[in-house]
Amino acid sequence: MLSKILEGINQAGKYDPLYNPRVHGPYDPSRFYGKADKPFLDVRVGELGQWMKNRNKTPYGFVSAVSRGYWAFKLKYIGCKNSNACAILIPVFIVAAINAQEHFHHVFDKTKYH
Repeated sequence: MLSKILEGINQAGKYDPLYNPRVHGPYDPSRFYGKADKPFLDVRVGELGQWMKNRNKTPYGFVSAVSRGYWAFKLKYIGCKNSNACAILIPVFIVAAINAQEHFHHVFDKTKYH
């Protein structure tokens, strides 16, 4: 386990090991350069176990997935020519939804049903 963590630390700040400039062209940090897999919404219930086995469950895999999501958001909403309020409103709505979910059960704790 420690060797996998150290391997992930050594990969920080480097290109994805599966990236090949001759095949993929310019590097895009929001793209996964591994073998293309079926999207989650296209997976059937019977195939879910096999689909989960194909995921990279190491700390490096988690960090790279979060990094790809960050770069996809940044390139789509912040780094474009005509950015708008979506770059600010989307994170605000996410935080508001998480906050509402955390405090929603307190409303029903104080309610008495007769």
